[in-house]
Amino acid sequence: VGPMQFEVAVHRLETEFGAPVELSPTSYTVARRTDAASASALRAMRGVDVLGRSDGTLIAVFESVYWLDRLAADQPELVLEPLVAGALAETVG
Repeated sequence: VGPMQFEVAVHRLETEFGAPVELSPTSYTVARRTDAASASALRAMRGVDVLGRSDGTLIAVFESVYWLDRLAADQPELVLEPLVAGALAETVG
């Protein structure tokens, strides 16, 4: 998804639905699915946030791919599963 797609979505939300929209940049670059036990440990770390989806899935978001790779190597017990699109990109790339 590129910036132009966000601009189109914002325009449509504002003009078709009268919904005000505010976009804020984020420093996160990569996301992984996690579990409750791993989320507890991840929340205590810098450069990582854990978010919850409406279906209850926990998503860990990282500011750096390097930090994710290092964390996964140093703490292999943590659940850090690629998301479907991420898994496809990793197998293709």
